[in-house]
Amino acid sequence: MTTTLFYQTFLHNTIKEKLETLEKIELTIDTIESISNGFTLMTYLPSGYSISFMNHLIEYDLTSIVEIEPNSTLYYYGPLKLFALSNNNSYQPVLKRQVEPQQSDHWIGIHPQRFYNYRHWINRDGTCGMMSATVLLAYYQDYLDEALLPNTLRSKGGSGTALYQSLLKTTPSLLPTGTVAYDVSYGINRLLRRVENKESLFRTRSKATITPTFGIVKTRCDFVVPVPTIVGIVTLLNSPKNYRNHWVVAYSYLEDNNDKYYRIHDNHGQYQAVINVKWTLSTVKLHRRLR
Repeated sequence: MTTTLFYQTFLHNTIKEKLETLEKIELTIDTIESISNGFTLMTYLPSGYSISFMNHLIEYDLTSIVEIEPNSTLYYYGPLKLFALSNNNSYQPVLKRQVEPQQSDHWIGIHPQRFYNYRHWINRDGTCGMMSATVLLAYYQDYLDEALLPNTLRSKGGSGTALYQSLLKTTPSLLPTGTVAYDVSYGINRLLRRVENKESLFRTRSKATITPTFGIVKTRCDFVVPVPTIVGIVTLLNSPKNYRNHWVVAYSYLEDNNDKYYRIHDNHGQYQAVINVKWTLSTVKLHRRLR
């Protein structure tokens, strides 16, 4: 085995081991494809794919099959943006075919187990916007971009205390009425600009809306790699007394006849609570792009 081949095999096995650690399953590599701008596409049996750069896992989904024409030249431009150069010299998105529902009970999005480690992250003093932002950033660091936050602020899989305390300082508050979506988004962006790791492959920023939430949350849960969204629960929309006006992190949805529901981390001690979409207004979400 040549030195180059040995090194490539080592890198591919490193990505495979990372995925097995995240998903608690054993993977079998099917194919390994080089992408023109230095990334690597790996497919697995019976389904699944991952995209990596050196030994950094960038994107994955174990419930989809990528469909690529033979001898295609591949290009990668960030999460969910894998393209192939066609015979007529145009770039076409690489299709991904879902082989089974992400969750068998009709909930679409992220499995609740991923939020289990955040179950004790509880807001006790009306700073629910900052705590929701802590959960959102921690999720991205744990599952999407380990380099998002410096280890001095939070390490992957670690406590959220220092991150939460920093967000308390960067997020403006309209107390006693609390924070609005733009306050929470501003606080996240202010923090990310201060701690930004220039070696990260991505630039991450927050964006706020004050619109109905379902279109945004559904779209992000329907991504090949679904992502969570902060949503606002509003008293005027008949939210229950235990929430009133409150910020939470929504990570999956369910459509049941005429009703729609979110599964949420509510920063009151429940990491898989269920709320009615009718109670919600305003979102705060993260966007990433390659540097």
